[in-house]
Amino acid sequence: MTSGAAPRKGFSADAFRRLSTKLAVAPEPPAVVVPPPAPIPPIVASNSFQQAPVVAPLAAQSVHTPHVEVDAFPAPEIVPAPEPVRFRKPEIPLTEDQLRKADLARTLIDMMAASGGTGQPQERALAADTLLELQPDLRGPILVTLAERVAMMEAPPPALVTRLAINEDLNVSGPLLEEGQQVTDQDLLAVIAKGAADKLRLIARRRRISRVVSEAIASSGDPSAMLTLIRNQGAEISGAGFEALMQAAKSDADLLAPLCTRQDLPAYLALELFWTAPTQLRRYLMSRFLVDSEALTAILKIKMDAGISSAATFQAPDKDSVIASLGSLIGENPSAGFETVAQCARISPATVARIAGDKQGEALVALFKVMSIARSEVAALLQEFSSGDHPLLNPERDLEELQAIFDQLSFNKARFLMTYWDWSSAAIGPYAKKR
Repeated sequence: MTSGAAPRKGFSADAFRRLSTKLAVAPEPPAVVVPPPAPIPPIVASNSFQQAPVVAPLAAQSVHTPHVEVDAFPAPEIVPAPEPVRFRKPEIPLTEDQLRKADLARTLIDMMAASGGTGQPQERALAADTLLELQPDLRGPILVTLAERVAMMEAPPPALVTRLAINEDLNVSGPLLEEGQQVTDQDLLAVIAKGAADKLRLIARRRRISRVVSEAIASSGDPSAMLTLIRNQGAEISGAGFEALMQAAKSDADLLAPLCTRQDLPAYLALELFWTAPTQLRRYLMSRFLVDSEALTAILKIKMDAGISSAATFQAPDKDSVIASLGSLIGENPSAGFETVAQCARISPATVARIAGDKQGEALVALFKVMSIARSEVAALLQEFSSGDHPLLNPERDLEELQAIFDQLSFNKARFLMTYWDWSSAAIGPYAKKR
């Protein structure tokens, strides 16, 4: 038998002893010398982790290379993203009884999640009611975990949802307020009524927000929550909600542009925000909400006929009368000419007063358009209105830009503006106060 063969069945004891003696005195085999690895080029540190250089693969060899563990380039440490503060599980020492109840609650949560809503109603009711009994004694991470799991359930127990959603601890209520779709509007309104800013922002980020909830957020007075609500396209905002946001945007420039660019902003509120908006935003509002069409022409005619009792006998003023009426707005007492201009433009004196008080000029060129001022006369009028001791326009205003706005406006577009501004001045139509 050759050396190194496995002993067969029936191998004698004497032969085994002789073989053991030979193995005991046999010299140790020479150590295998592994050549040192080739020198590694230096690594240049970057802002991220160090990365091993790319080395061309060695040519295939027939000699077997022993496996060597190399620790020169450990895998980069993956640093997890920090958890949001509101969902951070607090480290609170628990008593032995609390730990036992936490284990029981965790078991119930797992059972409810595993059933996926397919279990018997009695099973789910008993598990939910047991959790309600345990919930006052739960502390720390297990209570946060309970809220997170309930927020992901399709049909969580309503009573448990309410109790967790109104919890004072943001770590507990946060997941439900932002992501729990089974939280009722009544629960959300109860939280909003307390006025906690961080919870308001979480509610404003929900994927779906009803009109009653959005109105409560819009009326909360919290700028951050209102801005979050405006940017949330999943929020349904009522007319009253938009009006509350509009009032806030008049004094908060951060709200103005997002509100003006929101897709479901009603036209009547957009044209009211026109007075607060800067020049670029005004041009955006005019290009978005002012249109020309045959139907629009017919509607405007109906509106004009309905608003003036003597529409059938109305006579358009001549050119000299129009220019003279506009000239009455220049001077120490422009209000003396409000009535004359209003008659020529067929708008209310209150709207004329509003236009005369606006220094940016877009409203003025719209007034020129409805008064049928010729294009050739606009430049001279603008120059006159922006000069003198009592200029009606800001002297630094770009008059060429105002001329361009006049050229782009049609009569119908300008009349559309005046119609809404008249309604706003008289607090009628869409601007009528709710009774």
